[in-house]
Amino acid sequence: MTDEKKYGHGLISDYDRAIRLDPNDYEAYCRRGQNYIRVREYRNAIASFDEAIRLNPSFARAHMVRGYAYEELGDFQQAIKDYNEGVRLDPSCAESYRCRGVYFKERGDFKGAIADFSEALGLVPNYKKSVLVNRGVSYVEIGDYDSAIADFNNAELSSWDTEGYLYRGIAYRNKGDYDAAIADFSRVLEQTEEIKERASAYFNQGATHIAFLAAILSLVRPSPATKLWPQLLHL
Repeated sequence: MTDEKKYGHGLISDYDRAIRLDPNDYEAYCRRGQNYIRVREYRNAIASFDEAIRLNPSFARAHMVRGYAYEELGDFQQAIKDYNEGVRLDPSCAESYRCRGVYFKERGDFKGAIADFSEALGLVPNYKKSVLVNRGVSYVEIGDYDSAIADFNNAELSSWDTEGYLYRGIAYRNKGDYDAAIADFSRVLEQTEEIKERASAYFNQGATHIAFLAAILSLVRPSPATKLWPQLLHL
């Protein structure tokens, strides 16, 4: 068992004792559920959140974190119901919008994601920089590269923010700023050992070199072939 799991199970035991002392403590049920998430016991987490919601049906946070547990189990229909209910019950909670925004982003609803990330940032302007990175990624996916680059720049990416560098590189590449794109892809390659990210960075770095060459060729000798490069790069 990892140290993180030991710590999580220790906290679960603490909340078990708190619940025995006060079986109506809905906050203790929710905290216990959150620690079940910490140790990746999602069904136990849902059972705790169910009890918290039974005791306090308007407890927005319990709906939000239960939605996350359902999402981790692949029950996306129940997850979005809980996210929506969390937002409805407490529309001033930035975290509810962030969680639902990530859900939309992962499901490919990038406009929905952008709307929720924007709500979160409107409520708390200095909110987690991950919101700016996630909104930037969503802007790239819908082709709004200027907005994407602005978000990544405002996020003040650290050396380990590989997703931000990867997608900012893609935005620069698609705007024709090949030097900036290659610099960002190189940062990803320097920092990550994740095979998927490295493969994506290598592909995008290579595609940027090809796009740069294609742009030069189109200036020197326009041809039907060079006109296909922008389409090929988005396949």
